Amino acid sequence: MRWICTDFDIVGGWDIGGRTFEVSVPEETNRLVMFFGSCCFVEVQNAKPKEDQGWKMITEIDLNKVRQDGLPNSSPVTSPIPVQLYPQGCEYRFIIPVHDPDGDKHRCRDTDENQHECYTGGKNRDLCGKLPKITIHSDCTLVFDTNGPPGDYAVRVIIEDLDDNNEPLSKISLSFLLRISPDITKCETPSIKEPERHCKTIPVGKLYETKIVADAANKDKPIFRIEINKPNGMKSSSLPSADPLRKAIKLTWRPTTDQIGTHIVGFFAVDTAGITSGWSYVNLNVADAGYLYPVKSKSFPTEGQVVDIGRTNRWSIRFNRQVRPPTQPAYITLMNYYDRVVGRVDSSNNTQVDFSGRNVFFEMRIDEVAGELPYTLSIDEGFAIDAAYGDSTCLFYSKAEEWKITIEEPLGSVTPLAVTKAHPTKLIPIELPIVECHQDNVDINIPSDAADGDECFIHLSEESFVVTSQNRIRVPYKFCCSTTCYE
Repeated sequence: MRWICTDFDIVGGWDIGGRTFEVSVPEETNRLVMFFGSCCFVEVQNAKPKEDQGWKMITEIDLNKVRQDGLPNSSPVTSPIPVQLYPQGCEYRFIIPVHDPDGDKHRCRDTDENQHECYTGGKNRDLCGKLPKITIHSDCTLVFDTNGPPGDYAVRVIIEDLDDNNEPLSKISLSFLLRISPDITKCETPSIKEPERHCKTIPVGKLYETKIVADAANKDKPIFRIEINKPNGMKSSSLPSADPLRKAIKLTWRPTTDQIGTHIVGFFAVDTAGITSGWSYVNLNVADAGYLYPVKSKSFPTEGQVVDIGRTNRWSIRFNRQVRPPTQPAYITLMNYYDRVVGRVDSSNNTQVDFSGRNVFFEMRIDEVAGELPYTLSIDEGFAIDAAYGDSTCLFYSKAEEWKITIEEPLGSVTPLAVTKAHPTKLIPIELPIVECHQDNVDINIPSDAADGDECFIHLSEESFVVTSQNRIRVPYKFCCSTTCYE
């Protein structure tokens, strides 16, 4: 097994790295199992000494399983955990890092020989099943009883994601060591103060920054270092601290295209006695740099469109990818020219919206239609989430967007009410063809009934211009013919 090394500790005798490889699966394959195994774990205290203490890493995917949402399943993701050193005679707890990209429920459990999760090439299988001094709860909380003799203790965990019937969709394994120190009499360990555990989606190429802060438990044993299991390319730098018992570092990372997917960044603090804080982590989901966004030209109403609310108030927003509703309220809001809200729809409320593929359908009930002024359709960030990322806590949200529209008066009015300036005197749409290009100038066809002071518009989404005479007009922007522009 070869990998790119991202972190190591000469004193602790460990290194961490990662590698990606592809597997071609025959079409008739129903169940995919991949594993690595070896006869010899290091000597540990919770297995029989001088006998085979083999280990096995296993990944299993049942290709017969079909997700309820019809999307392909993604296995849970975890993180390698370096050796953790704890004082003797205490009980310690920490959370095994697990993230499921689909948002599926997951559980942790001991290995099971009957499910072929144990190494079978040696004399016994002591490192299988329930291991002494180690308790693994289904919520992935680990309890370590350090009342045993000093030395290393093995941990072997199976992590499964579950369908709606609590049946496994897939499973992965995790193995690591915990160590008991004989030299400590107090149950004091350093602690991680920042960051709180979180999950964040990062588009490719966007900078991610966070700060890790650790505090010592004893003034005689300050923080010596902070160890990090980080993805390739993530950089760390020390931060100044006025408190001698506190240490802080800054992490920065700009993920690349080949790092699309979920990454667990784990970290722990070590004091000068070698005692560790326990494993903490954050989840980072790297997504395609193309943001999830509304497509104006394929939505209804489109930018600048004239809407006759007397005929329909069934609207739709089209996105560039398949979407699903958010779990928290997010709104599309219709505001009049004076920024007063005249209509609002909550995309998290299934009685107000209908998600279908890339579209979100809804009815916009408008409180009033007032004046001959434009309306703004404003879409909150997170109005929809990318369906490919499921309902997990680490979502890829749609970005915020807004555009101008025009609303016709009900009762059959057919005159577009489009203008981008306040208090117009008269609005005149210009019929096509609107522009004639010449070598030295550009002609704009003005309606014969336009008079001085009238405001005309050509496209509903553009500014109006003011007529100053039948032959000359004052235009607030440029017209361009090929490479020549006229003001």
